[in-house]
Amino acid sequence: LLREVRSLEHPPVFIAMTALDEDETMLSILSLGGAGYILKSSRPEFIIDTVHQALAGGTVVSPQPATRLVQHLPSPDSPVPGDAAPVAVTAAPDEPGTSSRLAQLSTAEERVLTLICAGLSNSEIARDTGRSASAVKKAVSSLLAKFGTESRIQLAVLAVEAGFHPED
Repeated sequence: LLREVRSLEHPPVFIAMTALDEDETMLSILSLGGAGYILKSSRPEFIIDTVHQALAGGTVVSPQPATRLVQHLPSPDSPVPGDAAPVAVTAAPDEPGTSSRLAQLSTAEERVLTLICAGLSNSEIARDTGRSASAVKKAVSSLLAKFGTESRIQLAVLAVEAGFHPED
């Protein structure tokens, strides 16, 4: 379905909502340009936030699959097998300056980046950090701009590939 949707002249934003959380499906949806991969069991606020993020050009993945997504990314030291599923959100591990930008993050920025890597939505980050939704939105936008990424997933992938270790 997503291949067909993407072939349209003006394709709509596509968010996959599933009860069957499978890595192969998640990777396929994201590599084909899906703007979201979320679980049907997600809280209504998360689903609404996902739609807003997707319409704003972001990419959202529910926390459980997002945690597994990072495990599917090649480490900078290992070759990628020829038959690996393509993941469109992978950023270049040798992106100039990424490590230095990571080192210059404030404690608050590191916390927001950690929560982005965990797959949390803006509203969930606001609840976790005690910040307002608008402050979180501004922080996320700032991080996207700082690292030159277009989506939260790209940001998380770039950060992890550059050596960022989200706290558990």
